[in-house]
Amino acid sequence: MKLLAGLLALTAIHLSCSVREFHDTKKCEKRQKTRAAQSNCDNNNPLFKADRRTARVAGIEEGSMLCLKHKNEAKKTDNRCSFPVATQHTSTLVLLPERHYEAVDRLGREQTCNYKPGTKWCTGCRKNGERISQEKVPELYIPPTKRKVIVYFYFLLM
Repeated sequence: MKLLAGLLALTAIHLSCSVREFHDTKKCEKRQKTRAAQSNCDNNNPLFKADRRTARVAGIEEGSMLCLKHKNEAKKTDNRCSFPVATQHTSTLVLLPERHYEAVDRLGREQTCNYKPGTKWCTGCRKNGERISQEKVPELYIPPTKRKVIVYFYFLLM
């Protein structure tokens, strides 16, 4: 009985130590070694899990860790229209729907060799983007979901 309790205690200690080691070894996914310094990330910066939009802009997998410096860099580089087809661009940016990511990436790779994916597009491209991606990349185009229309009958209450 004491042997079993001892084994359980040892197992609990081992698991808690291994979990601590795992959390201490997290590093920024964009961390690189350079000639001048050991890395270009500051060890004091907090780490954040990259959501789908941040991972897309940073060029890493979703759920990877990013330091504050690289997260801010990704947000700053995403402040542009990422629709690759030449249209009349406007200054107002809105979020690109996730259903357009694959179609926009294909259009971008066909248009330019140095295309960088993003998560925003301008209102001018938003107006024509549905039609352009449906015409040029029909196999990757996903139509918008239909909204449910709710009709209220106020006159019945009166």
